[in-house]
Amino acid sequence: MLYLFAAIVIFISLVLLLPPSANRRRFRVAITIGHDLRLQLEGHGEQAGSALISRHYDRLCKILDWNSYLPDTKSKVRVFNRLSSLDELNVELARARRHLQRAATIPAIRADAEAAFRSTVIYNINSALYRMRKQARVLLDHAITLPHGEMATALAAVSGMVGAIRLLEHNRSALQLYDILPVPDQQWKAF
Repeated sequence: MLYLFAAIVIFISLVLLLPPSANRRRFRVAITIGHDLRLQLEGHGEQAGSALISRHYDRLCKILDWNSYLPDTKSKVRVFNRLSSLDELNVELARARRHLQRAATIPAIRADAEAAFRSTVIYNINSALYRMRKQARVLLDHAITLPHGEMATALAAVSGMVGAIRLLEHNRSALQLYDILPVPDQQWKAF
């Protein structure tokens, strides 16, 4: 009986007295975007696929829906654009990694593809941009001599890296401002 009374009190307080606002709901989506992006920057994010893309568009639809309840302001549009761009960076990094894993199966460019894959782990934006540009260029230079099918795989990997580079450049200030960049684990561990 006491549990039932507690459940009723909690329901009334959360639903009727403190209903979630559009800003709070949009903030929850922003938190999930930031969490997923941080995991992706560390190299532990979800692989590119239909589930990730579906989640990306679902988040965009939710933000647009909840934005419709807010007054028309420029900030509403800027918040949507920023959240959309950050989530797109998550998807683009996952796509680049997926294509780099495929490229690593080609013996002629295995070492280059693996080095490029390692360059997509991001702790510092400036050094990551430098490493990613360098590795994309090396991979592109070596892909020229490959047969057609293998060249297409390598070019898809380079294309994913270039997309991630562009979005990383675009979102540089937001990643630093919102403290999304992961901190490398520097703790000594005994084996």
